[in-house]
Amino acid sequence: MNTKTTLRIMTVCSGNICRSPLAAVMIKEKLKTEHIAAVIISSGTLNINGQPAASNSKAVAVERGLDLSHHRSQGISKGFVDVCDYIVCMSPKHAERVIELSPNATVIRLWEYVDQDEIKDPVGKPIEAFRTCGEIMDNALNLWIATLPRA
Repeated sequence: MNTKTTLRIMTVCSGNICRSPLAAVMIKEKLKTEHIAAVIISSGTLNINGQPAASNSKAVAVERGLDLSHHRSQGISKGFVDVCDYIVCMSPKHAERVIELSPNATVIRLWEYVDQDEIKDPVGKPIEAFRTCGEIMDNALNLWIATLPRA
């Protein structure tokens, strides 16, 4: 991690329409509560650009008091990775892609915090799958955020 006072965090999933946008707004809210300054962006390994968050991700965000209405998907890039202090990944394949782009990136393997093989992609599934995904990410993010250095 660098010595900037504002953390730069990127969340990564496949399409940047389900998991990573929801994780990004969750992190933003959690860090705000912890009084940790951060800029959070999200991206996807499939390089889908300009798409809104999945309607079920938006719904789960609203249920949690969060807003994904302005989200538009974007693909991951070396430039994004290189400026971030932490890259929060949803699966091993996302972590591998980040490391391909920038071998020295600080990769957070979110699934490991909750003893899972990955944070399962709810794309195309009913809202209950998105709620479950949100709960798993919430638990994992709480555990990860607890490890962050405090000022």
